[in-house]
Amino acid sequence: MRTPSAVRVDVTVADHPEYDRTLELPSDAPRSWLAEAYLMSVGYEPPSEMESGDEERWAYPEARWDPYGQVTRQTEEERRLHLPSFPHEAVMRKGYPYDATLGDQSVAVLNAERGTALGQPASAEWQTAAPPFRIDRVNEELARKYGIVLPYFSRSSLDGVERGIRPSSLIRSLFSRLTPVRRLALHAHLEDCGMLDNVALAQADARSATEAVRTLLHRVGDGVAQDAESGWLPTAFTADLAGDLGWKAADVDALVSLVREARMLRRLRGEVIVTALGKKLLTEPARGASAVTDFVAMGNRRSYSYTSRALPHFETAAALLAIADGSALTLADLPGLVAAVSSREDRDREDRWDGYMFGGASDAGTIDAQMEILAERLRMLSAPGAYGEISPAMRAVARAALM
Repeated sequence: MRTPSAVRVDVTVADHPEYDRTLELPSDAPRSWLAEAYLMSVGYEPPSEMESGDEERWAYPEARWDPYGQVTRQTEEERRLHLPSFPHEAVMRKGYPYDATLGDQSVAVLNAERGTALGQPASAEWQTAAPPFRIDRVNEELARKYGIVLPYFSRSSLDGVERGIRPSSLIRSLFSRLTPVRRLALHAHLEDCGMLDNVALAQADARSATEAVRTLLHRVGDGVAQDAESGWLPTAFTADLAGDLGWKAADVDALVSLVREARMLRRLRGEVIVTALGKKLLTEPARGASAVTDFVAMGNRRSYSYTSRALPHFETAAALLAIADGSALTLADLPGLVAAVSSREDRDREDRWDGYMFGGASDAGTIDAQMEILAERLRMLSAPGAYGEISPAMRAVARAALM
């Protein structure tokens, strides 16, 4: 009598039907697969000892199947699953045999009748809250981890693939480095916030966010004579602009410096002039704002200098998300929020699409320095009379830059 190639296992939790699951997995799968797949489906991270491969430290029994796929030679006590990090006692009820075919997932969760969705994570708590149970997302993560039934299959083809996320978007750097449970929580968070619906920057937001930049470019007009000492805009010019914007003179100096770095101003024959990129922002604010959005997120990508202040994708994406979803109330909140996201990342992943350029995780001091550079760029989007304050338009630009 043949041994089935795969089995279906019911896992239940007394008085908590929302945690009941039916899982499919190979009959010869190591016992870790059942535990990790179940924990992922209920939104709990496996503890570090599970990730180390030291299976002897796992306090749950090895599944044993008879030729019909039934769990065998185990008492009721042995069927209890005392899973690390999970606060409830789960029970493995029984297994059903079935034949796995090419294209099936090696490990999958079925939509159990009593397995209801968990509560939605709060807007600012996706980094720690248990994600809602959305079976398609969970099975995508299981396919990413365990592959599908094929003679040969490389799971790398699934890495970084997220439905509803553009392949070139900055937020992919978050997905590529988070743990599977945090990826599930992040995707649910983006869906619940409506950030996947329409990522285009509205014309009204583009005009509002770039008002200070356009005011500067408009005053430069056809050109302003260079200052004899600095070689850039005269002090009298920036003082007048500060009056127009209701900003301090130092704030206007910072704006001028950033607009220069964004390649919207340059010097020519003794004058400071507006570049073609700056003229595009003046004539077509909605389209020209994309250059400002790119600069805020990526810096001056055309500069290959070591001093071009390029920021790492992961930390930048985490900060822009905090701006876009309202988690950050002020720009000073960014370092703490980014550090919280960094603490949830998977440090063992090797397929980081931005890792080769920017290296690994940042320490607290580095994050503070990185966030100050990003905050400088975001301040150029400040409204008149409100320098450095996060406005709805600034949040809209952050969302566009992220997605």
